[in-house]
Amino acid sequence: MSRVTPYPRNIWYCAATSAELGDQPLGRTLLGNPIVLYRREDGTAVALDDACVHRRAPLHKGQVEGDNIRCPYHGLLFNDAGQCIWMPGKEQPPRAARVSSYPIVERHGWLWIWPGAPDRMDPDAIIDCPPCTSPDWAAVSGMMTMDADAMLLVDNLMDLSHVAFVHRETIGSEEDKDPELDWERTDNRVSGTRMARNLSPAPVYESMGLTGRTDQVKVMTFLPATNVIVDIKIAAASPGAFDMEGAAHQIIYNFMTPAEPGRCHYFFAATRNFRIDDEELTATISRNNIPLLIEDKAIIESVQGMMDAVPESPMVSFAGDTGSVLSRRIVEHMLREEA
Repeated sequence: MSRVTPYPRNIWYCAATSAELGDQPLGRTLLGNPIVLYRREDGTAVALDDACVHRRAPLHKGQVEGDNIRCPYHGLLFNDAGQCIWMPGKEQPPRAARVSSYPIVERHGWLWIWPGAPDRMDPDAIIDCPPCTSPDWAAVSGMMTMDADAMLLVDNLMDLSHVAFVHRETIGSEEDKDPELDWERTDNRVSGTRMARNLSPAPVYESMGLTGRTDQVKVMTFLPATNVIVDIKIAAASPGAFDMEGAAHQIIYNFMTPAEPGRCHYFFAATRNFRIDDEELTATISRNNIPLLIEDKAIIESVQGMMDAVPESPMVSFAGDTGSVLSRRIVEHMLREEA
């Protein structure tokens, strides 16, 4: 049996990128529930259970009509609250002919869904990520699905000691094995500062024009239930104290939404506040994302596969795991509160 993390529901999860949701409905499994997403005539988003109440046909294979969506099988028409407002042979469909609807909010290029108790919903609790759409920053974003539990991606991002090994062909430097680490935890976040000195230029950073040895400060912040923001500053190596004056500044947003046991959707954005009008650099970063993500996907999915094969095998933690251990404790606390 797979080691699967249960997830709290009274919190916002990323459901899609804004660019994914156009004229056609989008089907996506989120926290074990098949969901259909579509846009009303005014462009705002709708989220409903995807299965028609008649024969369970997937609504995302149907068509949007105004603010409503029509089932592709027998033509039942559902409004944006999930109520069936037309079905064959009935003047007035029964009130029981409805599918569940979910609060959904669009912000900074992302669609966020609330799967929990409606009376606990707070739009102000959505993660704020203005660099994703700010004219003062450049951004490259996207999504992929991984055959791995979402918390394994949290582990991966909160423990960057893997970079020197997994990403040696992309962003890794062989000297990046003994950084200075400092961790802080509050009730609803974990933050770790990772400082590494005098690193040789990694292939991806060389392609961005960072060709000399560098000092790097990376701040990894976990925000429940399954989100990690990595704030990166890279500056020319200095012999004394860390000097981040004029550093290249990137903020990497990572939103992992559980799909079903052992599977998750991974939404990401790489933002920067330097050379923001350099389209060639933006294209280079976009190209670099592909091998970088493939490296992570390969190792994380192999970890999930081994956990599925030998779930009883022990796991030993070390100092770099502090962030992921603290992050998991926050999720566990949230689950106890909901229970």
